[in-house]
Amino acid sequence: DIDKDKLANFYADLRAEAFRSGGQAMTARSVDSIVRLAEASARLELREHVLSKDLNNAIAVMLESFIQSQKHQVAEELRKRFSRYVTQATPIVDQLSTLLEKMLKER
Repeated sequence: DIDKDKLANFYADLRAEAFRSGGQAMTARSVDSIVRLAEASARLELREHVLSKDLNNAIAVMLESFIQSQKHQVAEELRKRFSRYVTQATPIVDQLSTLLEKMLKER
């Protein structure tokens, strides 16, 4: 269900970066929290299985929480380095609207 490789890579990358920059390191309990957040996200949409968007959302929430607990200089560095883990969820209506506008401009 959950992309364990993505979760493990996120945890390892974040811990390594925190140690490198002198910030507070993420703990193994945080991984459990990410899993619980992903499961809760799926349940909110009445699904029994966790999708990648649920994991992405949980990682984004945990990452932002973790970043805000760091010193300012460390937080800014973390925000830059880990932006690849944060995917912006764009509502389908906005996606369709953008696509339609693009198609109309091309004509």
